Amino acid sequence: MTEPRRVLIDADYAADGIWWVPSKEELELYRPPPGYLGHEQRRLWPPSQALRDDLKAWNQAWEASDEFWRSAEARRAWQEQGRDLAIRAQNEFGTDGDWEVLYKLGGRVHRVYPPGSWPACAAASRTRPASSPSSRSAGSRRPTGRATSCQND
Repeated sequence: MTEPRRVLIDADYAADGIWWVPSKEELELYRPPPGYLGHEQRRLWPPSQALRDDLKAWNQAWEASDEFWRSAEARRAWQEQGRDLAIRAQNEFGTDGDWEVLYKLGGRVHRVYPPGSWPACAAASRTRPASSPSSRSAGSRRPTGRATSCQND
């Protein structure tokens, strides 16, 4: 069985809110691996314009606000909006197992379908704990490298 393609709904400066998570094979092909959903990946899955616009607006809200880091409530609300966007993205990708959509919430990385989660620090190090819901490697990483320890983001 081949690895599913993965994307991560996450924010960074001057980004679009959606990140390509390369498979092991793709990591071997690309040096350095791209971290954004580039033209090659969009050719495989062209996200709807409405979803792209909403992801960009969500990312820009993160860029424009310091409140996320001062208020746990604001940070949680923003992360929950990211979860909703991840669910929309998974609906566009489908649930046939070819794509997995990941998002961060409460210090964990979650997979929309099939449901599952693991500590964000495990995703940052490209490993998953033995107790994770899937034996497949997530291969995800925080684009900025900020999630290097188990902290609530």
